[in-house]
Parts: sequence; structure tokens; C-alpha cells
Amino acid sequence: MSYHEIATSSKADVLRYFFTGKLNNPSDKLYQLYTSLLGITEAHGFCDSVRSRWHATDDNSVVGWTVGTRRFDASNRVERWIIANVDVNTVYSKGIDDSVNCMLDMVKGNLSELAHVIKPFPAWGKMHRFDLDRCPDSEFHMIGVAHQDSECNGTVELLDGSHRLTALAAFGKPTVKAYLAVLK
Repeated sequence: MSYHEIATSSKADVLRYFFTGKLNNPSDKLYQLYTSLLGITEAHGFCDSVRSRWHATDDNSVVGWTVGTRRFDASNRVERWIIANVDVNTVYSKGIDDSVNCMLDMVKGNLSELAHVIKPFPAWGKMHRFDLDRCPDSEFHMIGVAHQDSECNGTVELLDGSHRLTALAAFGKPTVKAYLAVLK
């Protein structure tokens, strides 16, 4: 198995973690939404508010897998959310941004392999916001879904945390603490 369950979690915990991370960037177009949502303390009300107030044009995968958006809703496929230690070399991404996706395609989405491809080119990495000179120190490093895609190399799809996870892989970290969706 590519992960080891530590504890149960909830979609509200996942969303709060995700939105709190976005507060580091006040220029983010959704910054005001994040701050207003984080003021809601009751879990059910929080999730309902995220679902009803999310912009129809934003197909954020974390929101789509937790509560659904108007254009993307995979929340009904999730049996439960857990906190887990995930093997770094089993994590893949289906896309980061257009400027990085060609490199990602070369390694079939595997972020550990991507780290080894870009590590010898620090200028390229920095240009694309990959800081491989320092190891991230936050408690959690990613949000993902435990499932395999035949076109990708891995068993855990990354939803959030590509830059942190790639840096951890470059530093040779074998596991990462993550919020993980377990499917039905």
C-alpha cells in the first residue's frame, strides 16, 4: 500500500487547511472568499458555505473532491478523508501549469521523478516556483486522492502541494504527511 493511515479526518478539515495555506497570498483573486469562509466555525455550515459561495468558473480540484463545484463534483466518490503518511515516490499529478506540464508528462506525472529531472537545473526550477534548495517544514504537505490512473506513474493523485512535495522528493524524504481521500 502506498500510504499508512494515521487518523480520520473530514472534508471541513481539508478545506480549512487548504484555505489557510492560501492566506499567504493576499493578491490571490479568492483571498476575500478564503478569509470570510475561515470565519465559519461549525463544520457543516462551513462546507455548505464553501459549496454555495464558490465561483462557477473555478474548477479547483480540492473543492471539487470535498464539496463539489458547479462544474466539477467528485465529492460523492469519496468514502472518507484520512490523515496518512504517503510514500513520496507513489504521488502523481495530472497537471501543475502549462509551463511545467511538458516536464511532468515526461515522467508520467510522478513528482518524485520530476524532482530528479529538474534538480540539476535550479534556475529552471526557481523560474517555475520550485525551491529545491530548502526542505519544507510544515506539518502537512499535500492533499491527495488514493487511486490509480493508468496513464500516470503512481497510486496517489496530488490535489494540492506539488511544489512542497517536489522539494521533499529532492531532499530524499521517503514519506509525507497528507490529507487523503479514500474512494468508495
